[in-house]
Amino acid sequence: MRKIAQRWPATKTRSLLLAAALSSCLGPRLPIAPRGEQVLGVRGLVEGGPFALGRADLAGLPRSAFLGLDPATGREARYEGVALGLLVTDRVERQPGVDTVVVESADVLRLPLPVTLARERQVLLADRIDGAEAPLQLAWPNRAQPGLDRDPRGALAWAHGVVALDLVRWRATWGRALAAPVGSSDQARRGAGQYGLRCSPCHALHGVGGRRGPALDGAPGRLGLEPFLVAVRAHPGWTALLGAELTPDAEVLGELTAFLGAAEVAGEPAPQEPLSRERAGRRP
Repeated sequence: MRKIAQRWPATKTRSLLLAAALSSCLGPRLPIAPRGEQVLGVRGLVEGGPFALGRADLAGLPRSAFLGLDPATGREARYEGVALGLLVTDRVERQPGVDTVVVESADVLRLPLPVTLARERQVLLADRIDGAEAPLQLAWPNRAQPGLDRDPRGALAWAHGVVALDLVRWRATWGRALAAPVGSSDQARRGAGQYGLRCSPCHALHGVGGRRGPALDGAPGRLGLEPFLVAVRAHPGWTALLGAELTPDAEVLGELTAFLGAAEVAGEPAPQEPLSRERAGRRP
C-alpha cells in the first residue's frame, strides 16, 4: 500500500503534465456556441464537441490567402480563410483512429478527405473571395501547387456552400460502405473505385455518402439495367461537376453496375468495431 501511495502522486503529475502539453499544442479550442449566426459546425469523433462557429469566430482564427482557379466557375481569384487542417487538427482533439474529414455542403454534398491531405495541401475553408465576404467553400492552391488542377475529383473538391465538417474513421464508415464484397469479380472491384470517385459525394450507399441525389442501393435492380444506364449517361453531374474527360464510357458503366449488383447481393456490411484508445495506440 505504501508503494502504491508513493507512486500515485507521480503518476497523477505525469498525467497532468501530458494534458497541459496537449492543450498547449492544440491551441485555443473551437467554441461550443457561435458568435452570431452559425455558419459552420465541426462534429463527429471529437472530444468536447460538437463545435459551432460564426463568421466572427472564423475571423478570429489564424488566416491565410492564395490565388486559386475554381474549376466549377473558371474564375481565378484571391481566396482568404482558415486552413482546413488547422480546424481539424490544431483546434480539436480527435478521438483515436480518426483519419478523415467529411466536408458537407448546404445541398448535402459530402466530400471525404484524408486529414493528412487537407493539411499537406494547405486547403482553405475560404470565407472571402477577392476581398468580399462569400459563402464558405473549399479552395485549393492550384496556382502554387502543380498537379492539383489534374485532381480527378474536379469541381467536387471545391465544395461550395460548406456548412459542416464531420470527423470520422474511414475504415468504419466510408471504407466499409464502398468496399467490394468478398468474392466480387475484378470488374466489381474496379467499380468500387469508380463509385467512390464519381458517385459517393452525391449519392448514399448503405447509408454512407452524400444526399444531393437519391440513394443508389440496388439501383440497377430497382430501375432495371437499361433505364439505370440511361439515367447515368444523362446525369448532368458527370460533365458539369467532374469534367468532360470523366464522362462514363461502356467500360466504366459496366464496372459501376457490377459493383452495385455485388453490393445488393451481399447486403449491408457489418459495422466495424470502434478502435479503443489502447488499440489505436498500437496502429502502425
